[in-house]
Amino acid sequence: MLKLKKRLLIAITLLCSFFLLVACSENKIADKPTNSAVYDQAKVLSKETIQKIDNLNKESDNTDKKLKIGVYIIKDLGDKDLESTTLEIARKWKIGDKETNNGVLLFLAINDKKSRLEVSDNLTTRLTDIQSKTILENMKPKLRNKDYDGAVLDAIKNITDANNGKTIKETKDETTGMVIIFVIVVLIGIVILLVIDVGGGFGGDSDGFWFSSDGSDSSFDGGFSGGGFSGGGASSGW
Repeated sequence: MLKLKKRLLIAITLLCSFFLLVACSENKIADKPTNSAVYDQAKVLSKETIQKIDNLNKESDNTDKKLKIGVYIIKDLGDKDLESTTLEIARKWKIGDKETNNGVLLFLAINDKKSRLEVSDNLTTRLTDIQSKTILENMKPKLRNKDYDGAVLDAIKNITDANNGKTIKETKDETTGMVIIFVIVVLIGIVILLVIDVGGGFGGDSDGFWFSSDGSDSSFDGGFSGGGFSGGGASSGW
């Protein structure tokens, strides 16, 4: 009986240790993939999207700014803090070129519905915190529709545009736009009714309101070699 109890105790200890190791491994910062700048634990991106991002990083070697973009997607953060996690990833992966220090990490936690852009020190002069926030906000509609490929590619394009000196503008939600149009149409209808009522119609007295008729390669590893990060960027959710 004593031997049986010891065996059970050992088995329970081993089982608990196994689950503890599994939990720790899930929350551990992953190494950058050998042949890519994209880590997609949640498996939400297509191979085509990943290839486009890797090609972009490769092509940036032929530019003066040498922008480098890393993408890190996980299922959830667990008990980890968002900003400290992304900063750790960016530093561990050394996102950026050691000469230009232009690097960006795009981070998504799918189940938590959290996103963040971690921006290297030198790039913050062009990709500001406000610009970063706008990029993340623009991703929301597609993220809510689970169009992760579209959302990520839009963000990559906006990051590239900001790196080239362009101002990123907020994309208006189509639903919001339709509501605004509806409200405008209703208000115009009310004004027309008031004109007809007060002026006795369009041909009535001029004392009322009136309208004037006068017209007035897959083996590429991202090319990361050491960007410096101090916490610049922005966070959001969807």
